[in-house]
Amino acid sequence: MMIDADKIAAALSKLGKSWAEADAQSRYLDELRPVVKATLMMGRLEAGDSVSKAEVYAVGNSAYVKHLEAIKAAKQNANEAWAAWETAKIKAELLRSNASTERALAQIR
Repeated sequence: MMIDADKIAAALSKLGKSWAEADAQSRYLDELRPVVKATLMMGRLEAGDSVSKAEVYAVGNSAYVKHLEAIKAAKQNANEAWAAWETAKIKAELLRSNASTERALAQIR
């Protein structure tokens, strides 16, 4: 069996890029979480609410909840992309190992 290294490398590269993009999006949304919370709190603080009341308002606000849901979805997407990347690496290694075994068996015969 002949292994097409270029095809395998292209597939791994594509999966690696997908994982990197998904991971970056997940990290970005996670880093943005305190900004979303602070933005929501600012309106309440400017209205004279205490910090604790403003925080309760912010974390219960639908915009904040939607942001948390977006973080969850992005993390799941990143994890699935990582799993696909790891699966492809294992498959490539199995193909390499099988080809090596076939070469060894051909020399014995």
